Amino acid sequence: MSDDTRAAAAERIRRIARAMGDVHEQLVFIGASVLPLLAEVDHRLAAPRTTKDVDAVAATTSYLARAKLEESLRARGFRHQPVGHAGRWLSPSGEIFDLSFAGDHLGGTGSSIDAIAIASAKMLPGDPPIRQLSGAGFLIMKSAAFGDRGRSAPHESKDLADIAVLLIGRPELTLEVESADAEIQRAVGRAAAQLLEVRELAPALRGHFSDRRPIPPDTPDELTVEAIGVLERLRAGR
Repeated sequence: MSDDTRAAAAERIRRIARAMGDVHEQLVFIGASVLPLLAEVDHRLAAPRTTKDVDAVAATTSYLARAKLEESLRARGFRHQPVGHAGRWLSPSGEIFDLSFAGDHLGGTGSSIDAIAIASAKMLPGDPPIRQLSGAGFLIMKSAAFGDRGRSAPHESKDLADIAVLLIGRPELTLEVESADAEIQRAVGRAAAQLLEVRELAPALRGHFSDRRPIPPDTPDELTVEAIGVLERLRAGR
């Protein structure tokens, strides 16, 4: 992503964070909205995928904690609009904000994957500072989402498209995983192994790269080989 794209993505997240006040301190920002903050691909892809919403997850420990967080959002002028996403909100300025909860309580995902990804979150300095997924956390969560909703149609999966961009746009990903704790390393290895087992993986990646219009000398075929190579290294733990 270019510096302008990255700055615009960070500011879009920060507008949401500023609007909710200190509530944002309980959240980790996730999803395609943080991809421009993780991937450096402006010299490789001419058409990055756009997204209209900002996503976050909260590690609440009870339904009461969830309810209090939601009430805090309402007090700040956020409106619950559960159309297409049960956790969809509109900010006071009308921006789309999708919120999920990772706890074991009613309405929480209860997902160990979410918990691992949250634990790997990194702080992004700025006004205000925000917590976002690490590259490893992004791969873990996006791979789980792909397994839930995209595995049967990988050519159409936005999750796989985002994974593809991360794999070729974040060269430090393998080193990041190597320096992570053992739980994150295992989760990344499992995610990579599951992706490599997907039927039509190479053609699907090739199609997603074609949609992003590679900048010569890069080609969809070359980027696909590179992305699969990264997955193979992550699966092997090296």
